Amino acid sequence: MFFILSKLTGFLSSPFWWIIILIITAFFVKKSKLKKRLYLTAFFVFLVFTNPLIFRGVAILWEGKLQPASSIKNKSDVCVVLGGMSTYHEPTGRIRFNQSADRILQAVDLYEKGYIKRIIISGGTARLIRKNRPEAIHLKDFLVSIGIPADSVLIDSLSRNTYENSINTMNLINKHNWNKNIILVTSGYHMKRAEGCFRKAGFTVFPYTTDPLAPVSKITFSDFFLPSSGVLYNWNALTHEWAGIIMYKLKGYM
Repeated sequence: MFFILSKLTGFLSSPFWWIIILIITAFFVKKSKLKKRLYLTAFFVFLVFTNPLIFRGVAILWEGKLQPASSIKNKSDVCVVLGGMSTYHEPTGRIRFNQSADRILQAVDLYEKGYIKRIIISGGTARLIRKNRPEAIHLKDFLVSIGIPADSVLIDSLSRNTYENSINTMNLINKHNWNKNIILVTSGYHMKRAEGCFRKAGFTVFPYTTDPLAPVSKITFSDFFLPSSGVLYNWNALTHEWAGIIMYKLKGYM
């Protein structure tokens, strides 16, 4: 039930749907003053959540700064990478990576530089109805195909969310009798929730954030006033994350 509720909450947390709901409500309202206020509110919400400069500032405050690979030297031998970066296309046997694929690429970089000895991939399928091949399985196949030894990659293919990531990873760590120090790799916007869950599960966590939502390019004049559909899309990730953190705290997951 919580899994379904969390998905619904995430859907309703999107600023895009706030705008749509305001416009639809205004369309059916008969009172002219209220109709006008609803349309103006929708327009204001649109301006705020499509402004690149506002989003940049909020994202930087939320995600913090990226750290160099050397920052995790001698912190742990084990790197835990959270899923949510790919899907598997059965007819072709190909992996379709999304923006969060930076997670697995950064883990490979840490391994190749000798900062870690093992990679744990935690991720099953988050679909409510149709069950796809668990993500951790095809990601391990990918790592092995590019030269990472199979015995250096462990998987948790059952997790459907961040809480389950932390619990199932702990079970895996206990099974091998390894210490609880881990390098945690996930997206910048997701790190606070992930770190909270893993610490609650009993880990000593050294966060290593990836694919930040905050732009790395310099501020331009257009960032001050030109709306951006890409910014509206990125806000969905942040507001969904904030809603997720509220739900997790209510459930005692973090």
